[in-house]
Amino acid sequence: MTKHVQVLVKVPGRTCRLLVDEGIAAIVRELWQFPGIRTHHSCQGSGDYVDEAFVTLSGKGVMGLAKRIVKAVNDADHKPGQAPAPPATIEPYRYQNRVCISWHSNHSRKVLAVVKQLRRKA
Repeated sequence: MTKHVQVLVKVPGRTCRLLVDEGIAAIVRELWQFPGIRTHHSCQGSGDYVDEAFVTLSGKGVMGLAKRIVKAVNDADHKPGQAPAPPATIEPYRYQNRVCISWHSNHSRKVLAVVKQLRRKA
């Protein structure tokens, strides 16, 4: 099991801080800015060829948000003449209406850019 450096991140509107993998802390912070969206589990992945990063979300409208994030990340991957990168995916959980978004760990910057862009539009 890979150990990641974790950082304390302040939860908006609350006095607590949570430990989050350093490599996706900015993504988690941005996701917290969407009204009613909560994160539950996350991992930055290790950056290996087949490795995935992920975040598990819940809240009102979470499936719609997850679909918009995954579509934007996957659309950004489709460039004419280039082999497609591993796509981002959504996995609905049957547990407490949670949704897991996963992506290749090398695409975390792209995921962050997409989440920021969607948040500005929200």
